[in-house]
Amino acid sequence: MGLACHLNKILTRHGQVVVKNYGSVFDSSCQDLAFSVDSDDLVSSSDENLLRSLIISACFSTFWTVGGVLMDPNANKGLEERLVELGMTMLPLQNVRVTSVRHMDPLLEAKNIIQELV
Repeated sequence: MGLACHLNKILTRHGQVVVKNYGSVFDSSCQDLAFSVDSDDLVSSSDENLLRSLIISACFSTFWTVGGVLMDPNANKGLEERLVELGMTMLPLQNVRVTSVRHMDPLLEAKNIIQELV
């Protein structure tokens, strides 16, 4: 079963997954991740391990491109309310909503950057 299929099953089962890093914001090697979901079910250890692995790989790999946008104030308010329900606090930092995660081809990225500069 592929990675996309696993992620789809996790999202289908739980609706939404919130990941909070209680570790260092500035040092991705010091992550202390907590997972919470919209459903009444708990996140299984295999699902949590998969998500944790993806997040750590994305932080340390130069071959992943993570696209995102700053969350607007209304979305931040909704996130803050959801985190309060889950007993989590939200630090006064900008929050980013991930819009895409994809493998990066370094040669293609370099070519695109050069074309933009020319």
